[in-house]
Amino acid sequence: MAIKRVKNDTGATKTYVDQEVGAGSYYTIDILEEHRWIEESNTVGTTLRTDLDSGDAKMNDGTSDFTVPSEGLDFLRSMDAGCARGVLIDDSNKNQGATLGLGASGKIEYLDWESLLLLDEDGNLLYDENFNVLRGS
Repeated sequence: MAIKRVKNDTGATKTYVDQEVGAGSYYTIDILEEHRWIEESNTVGTTLRTDLDSGDAKMNDGTSDFTVPSEGLDFLRSMDAGCARGVLIDDSNKNQGATLGLGASGKIEYLDWESLLLLDEDGNLLYDENFNVLRGS
């Protein structure tokens, strides 16, 4: 999975997507908040977009800064490609008419309905193996 960091390349603290980034400092974008950063980078007039366009903010891939603003924007917006590279799928059950789901090991794999785990947004199990509700309504 790609590391995405934004660097405040100015002499003052800036706020990007509700995160303060000190002068000359980096902020590592968590995968769970990536969509918010992408939305901000697509919106002309936001502090993030203005600073990325002018070079006052730079994107970093965990190794080096992008010096061309458009390349930094493209890297930030590559959410799907970055996520896909980090996903490994166990396809040992593929030929059994199964569906993709989260297995007991925590891996995404092909599962039959009896072993499919259904999770809420916090990763908590919603149903047991007999589809009895464990949480919520």
